[in-house]
Amino acid sequence: MRMLGLPARDDQVLQLVSATLQRNVRSHDLVARFGGEELVLLLTRIDLAGAERLAQRIRLELGADTSILPHESSLTMSFGIAAVNAPAQLDTALKEADRLMYGAKNAGRDRVHTAQTIYPDPGLQLLTAAP
Repeated sequence: MRMLGLPARDDQVLQLVSATLQRNVRSHDLVARFGGEELVLLLTRIDLAGAERLAQRIRLELGADTSILPHESSLTMSFGIAAVNAPAQLDTALKEADRLMYGAKNAGRDRVHTAQTIYPDPGLQLLTAAP
C-alpha cells in the first residue's frame, strides 16, 4: 500500500483498506499493520489457492472503489502469499511473503504473487526486448 503524502486522504485510504480487509476475512483471521505501508493477513484453515482468491477479491474491490481518490487514480494493492504450516515457519513465511510482494510491485503493481509459483523477471524481459 503506497500512501499519498496527504495526511487527511492517507487516513481515508487506510480506513478504506482496513474496512475492506476486515469485511473480506473471517472472524478467526488476523489483519495487522506491519510497518509503515505494509499489512499482514494471517489466514488460518485455507490453502494457497484460497488465499490467492481472497487477495484477488480484495485487490479488485479496492481498485473499483472511487470514493476517495480522484477519478483518474485508482487504489492498487500488491500481495505476496506464503504458507505457514508450523509456528516455527512464521519468520521464514513472512520473509517469503515480503519477497513475493516486492516481486509483484516490480512486475507492475496491483498483483498477487503466491509461493510455489514461478513469475517472469521483468528485468530479464526488458533485456531480451532490447534491439
